[in-house]
Amino acid sequence: MKLLLLLLTFLSCSLVSMAQDTRDLGSVDIAGNKGYVLSASTKNGKFNYKIYDQKNPEVEVGSFSLVNNNSSNFIELMKQIVVEKKLTTILEADLEKYYFYFSKQNIFQVENEEGGKAMEMIFGGSMTVYGYNHSYFEAIKKKDIFYLINELFPDQVVEDDFISDPFGFDYKSLNPDIETIIFDESFIAKVNKTSNIKPRALRYETLYKAINNQYYSAYSNQVYKKLENYPDQYAIDNITSEISILNETKGRLVNDNSTFYTEILRLENKINEYENNIKSYKAKLPSSLENYELENLTYNTETLEEIEEIKRLKNKIDNYHESLPIPRSDNVIIISANEENTLRNIIDKLKAINTKLESYSLSLSSIQSEKNNINHTNDTLTQKKEFLTNSEQEIESVNQIIINKNKDLDNLKSIKYKEVSKQLDQLIKTNKHQFSPVSIQLEINRGYLENIIVNGTSSVFEHKTIIDKDPTRKLPIYHLKFINDFPIGISAKKDIERIGNYKLYARYENGMHFELKLGDLTSIITEQLELDRKDYSPKDGSYSFNLPDENKQVFKKADSKEILQIKVFTDFVGISEENPNGLIQLEIDKEIPLLTKRIQRPYVWIPFRWLVINQSNVGVFNFFKPQFIYSKIENNNKYLQVKSFTSGTGEDEVTEYGVSSLQLKQFEIFSIGADFNLFLYDIPNGKSTFLLNTGFRFGRTDLASNEEEPEVNDFPRSFTNTIQPSLEALWRINGDERFGIEFSYGLNWLLSDELFFTQKGNTDGYNDFSSFNASKENNGLQRFTLLAYLNVQKESTGRLFFRYRFNSELDDFKNNYAQLQLGYTTYLTRANN
Repeated sequence: MKLLLLLLTFLSCSLVSMAQDTRDLGSVDIAGNKGYVLSASTKNGKFNYKIYDQKNPEVEVGSFSLVNNNSSNFIELMKQIVVEKKLTTILEADLEKYYFYFSKQNIFQVENEEGGKAMEMIFGGSMTVYGYNHSYFEAIKKKDIFYLINELFPDQVVEDDFISDPFGFDYKSLNPDIETIIFDESFIAKVNKTSNIKPRALRYETLYKAINNQYYSAYSNQVYKKLENYPDQYAIDNITSEISILNETKGRLVNDNSTFYTEILRLENKINEYENNIKSYKAKLPSSLENYELENLTYNTETLEEIEEIKRLKNKIDNYHESLPIPRSDNVIIISANEENTLRNIIDKLKAINTKLESYSLSLSSIQSEKNNINHTNDTLTQKKEFLTNSEQEIESVNQIIINKNKDLDNLKSIKYKEVSKQLDQLIKTNKHQFSPVSIQLEINRGYLENIIVNGTSSVFEHKTIIDKDPTRKLPIYHLKFINDFPIGISAKKDIERIGNYKLYARYENGMHFELKLGDLTSIITEQLELDRKDYSPKDGSYSFNLPDENKQVFKKADSKEILQIKVFTDFVGISEENPNGLIQLEIDKEIPLLTKRIQRPYVWIPFRWLVINQSNVGVFNFFKPQFIYSKIENNNKYLQVKSFTSGTGEDEVTEYGVSSLQLKQFEIFSIGADFNLFLYDIPNGKSTFLLNTGFRFGRTDLASNEEEPEVNDFPRSFTNTIQPSLEALWRINGDERFGIEFSYGLNWLLSDELFFTQKGNTDGYNDFSSFNASKENNGLQRFTLLAYLNVQKESTGRLFFRYRFNSELDDFKNNYAQLQLGYTTYLTRANN
């Protein structure tokens, strides 16, 4: 449990940033004291330690500072605080581990800085791609060229012996006629030049594509010339112009009609208004008037004035009657001369009648005026309707002319389309397409463009010309997905210069395979120059973006915290106190890209080509990987007990020492060196990568006699240095971004300085030095390794891993030891908060 707790302590240590000149070294949970934490920091060379309760971090339980920060001082002061604060006793072994953590592990950690700009890529919006049949590009053979010739020239007879020498074939014999020249002298010169290309696969591929391009290019040029020579375009343009003028005339007439319709509607509404007014005036006229006939009128001089007024009113009323169609009765009103009041009443009555008659007269005048208005409006309305009728007839006439012109135009176009149909068919068959990318995904890993996916749509290159000549044609739209067949190096300047020559491929369902030059997709790649920078590759990761909106992308270098990786692990076999395996071990390494170029099967040297399958790629000298390993941190079984042999007696007694190669490796304290990749064989479809690496190590092993720690006079020196060349074969299987597994087998030759001891394959079974010294000298070791890793969280920067190693003497499998390790891989530097 203590070991597991220690491992969890390593994994849970908080890595925080430095504040000004004070550097925080992290914190650990104190074993046996739940909730209590020990933290450390350094300032101006002084180490400051503090114990606090997690529930109340501001309250200090105990603290101390050390200028001479060594293990004994740290342990002594920690024990004092434990006693003073009445904490649970902490084992001295645990205190040693805490001291190591603060004084040795974090001393390497530095502030994290965000990675600077690595490069900038600008992606094009539209580009040319080419499609080919009968070929997967990994291994074009002569028979592929033979099939292509028969497809392009079905009427020509091509003998089977064409396959024996496609470069010596008379391509001029394939020209259909004198007017159609496909293969000319310039093409023949290209064929002769192509025959010298090496390797052979590239030679055949170049010829294959040259025939394709020459064929379609010749027919395209011929089509354009024929289309230019058709005279009917002038007639089509004239008819089209006439139709345009007629449509303009029709538009004006329609506008006039609209005006006429509006005016007629207004006039009709006005007539209705006049008729309503007449009805209103007529409603005010009575059916008859009151009787007023005056006869037998007698009067005297006193009533003369009234009588005169009555006569005047009567005459006026009679005049109204002549003009007003109002009936009246003939009753007689008898008035006597002496009845003055009666006369006055008669006058008032006649005045009232006169007033009414005046009003009736006014109404009748208004009625007559409205009737006159109606007559005038009707005349205008009749005129407008005549204009409208004439305009509609003119529009109908123009429509008929337009219909006839359109028929003429359709007939003329139909004739023209039939004439150019054969040529357009040739344009549609072209292998040249216009491609518009929509989205891009990039995976950058270990200095390579590991995977590229480009999605987009494509149509024949001359689609605009074809639609212009024949709008009725329906051209196919291809939805293409371009991918790379192998990783493309992007680390060195030379890689970036030649990246435009690589091709991406889209295998389409109809058997046609399209290829896209990466240089057409990435129109500009600009690396960022910095002092001493030789590796320009961006940080590992996956990137996705849409085009054309996000056509400009800036890629950054890895953050400083990601430069070095540290593996902290424990060996469960080393739990036993009798086992010398390092209980807590550290590894620090960094893989540096070297020659980041991959090649496929056709370009592999012929004697080894049979070893490489299609859809795979190989590389050499791909990386250089420096590595530091601290194998034995704790003191348990830290020293190799050298076997001693005594010979002679008395004063002639001599002690000789011997060690085995396997023991030197098992008790190794640390080693430093590097691995160098010799060969890489990548099979993407098999999710597998095979590596052959060589390397070297400088190691150190501490020595002792039979004591736990060496005495001063035990040996001339209490340690030995070793040189260890190695060779390793590795099989890496990548499932996805969350897990993976590796198998490896390695050979290691351990060469020690042997200053005061003799190194042999084994020390067991030898009781005297002479027999031991005469035994076989075997410094070769072998190692089998199984490693599996798991990303605990997708956003996590570290990996949890399991590793099993079986180490044995090269010539004696039974002389062995095993390691069973569980650990965590993280970055050596700390996050910058």
